[in-house]
Amino acid sequence: MSNYTQKSYQSLYEKLNEIPDKRRKQGRRFSLAQILIIVIYGCMNGCENIATCHQKVLSNWQFFANNFDLKKIPDQTTIIRALSKIVPTDLIYFINTWVKSQFREIITKIFGLDGKTMAGIHNSPIRHILSLFGSHSHFLLAQAGIDVKHNEITAAKELLKQNEEELIGALITGDAIFATDKICQQIVDAGGDYIFRVKSNNQDLLENLELNLTWNDIATHQYETHHTGHGRQEDITVTISHDLKDFHDDLEIKRPHIKTIGRICKSGDRVEGKQGASHQTSPQAFEQTTYFISSREDLSPKDAYTLLTSHWSIENNLHRQKDMIYLEDRQTLRTGFAPQVMTFIRSLCLFLVYQLHPTNVAHQFRQFDYHPRQLQNYFRKVNII
Repeated sequence: MSNYTQKSYQSLYEKLNEIPDKRRKQGRRFSLAQILIIVIYGCMNGCENIATCHQKVLSNWQFFANNFDLKKIPDQTTIIRALSKIVPTDLIYFINTWVKSQFREIITKIFGLDGKTMAGIHNSPIRHILSLFGSHSHFLLAQAGIDVKHNEITAAKELLKQNEEELIGALITGDAIFATDKICQQIVDAGGDYIFRVKSNNQDLLENLELNLTWNDIATHQYETHHTGHGRQEDITVTISHDLKDFHDDLEIKRPHIKTIGRICKSGDRVEGKQGASHQTSPQAFEQTTYFISSREDLSPKDAYTLLTSHWSIENNLHRQKDMIYLEDRQTLRTGFAPQVMTFIRSLCLFLVYQLHPTNVAHQFRQFDYHPRQLQNYFRKVNII
């Protein structure tokens, strides 16, 4: 079955026309939809910034004249000014409404919560972006710009609150920073579930998992596997328990949202340094134990391990791809909301390319760059125009 729905809903371009325009009416010569489609087209070619997006559109002028009623192409300054006035939550709402109608069959309810600092932006109050990213579907459900990374927990609460309806039946994965009682309870109260790692930032919980629980004395389930790669040979044992009576008594703090606790033990050999590098050392033995909690009662140890490892999809398939393809860590655009708008559009373009199931994402962007007609046909195929 196809991943997209043929012309059953509004095109993306029609949906972009519904985004509120905060610019002054006087002097407007281009609609927001026209400006956004220029940027989307450029980013689908792998363009790194507004200048290269502008140049790409100029070289495909006739396509824009025929499909978007553009009599001329706006200059770079006009594009940046327009982007700086777009409220990011408005942009995300209208674009994601289109995405969820067009690709509804592939969007799953497993989302990773994670942040990324835009290292190239200086002297700007917003340098960190917190995202809710579909680990399997590559769909960016939501993002929030925050001023400093230390506000990540506060931003996570607000982001989850803004997307409460989406949390119904969803499972949220995340690193240990989000394993707080308030965030966990907020997800459960909204009708969702979570699975979070536990580290030293949640010291009392970590100590109970490490020391106070006698894992041999409680009912547990185990899953064992072996992993080879990246200079490692690992034996992995995942142990979980739903037997939490002693757990709660030991803590003397009621955490009713926790239904499953778990431990991951890894042991084996690993090589320090990059594979093939001259500075590689001989394999070193290692042992590592990490812990996690979840609100899901029917969680198996294998499913828990799969969810925890799939969380890093947000790093590998979103953050890293943005840095490799769009050089996002080097971007210096900082006018108004423009940086947040651009990072969301890049996420949208990555999602659209992932629907082609490319073996190499960067190569697919280059294909569109070298063969404009392929991209233009794809715009029609997925109902962008």
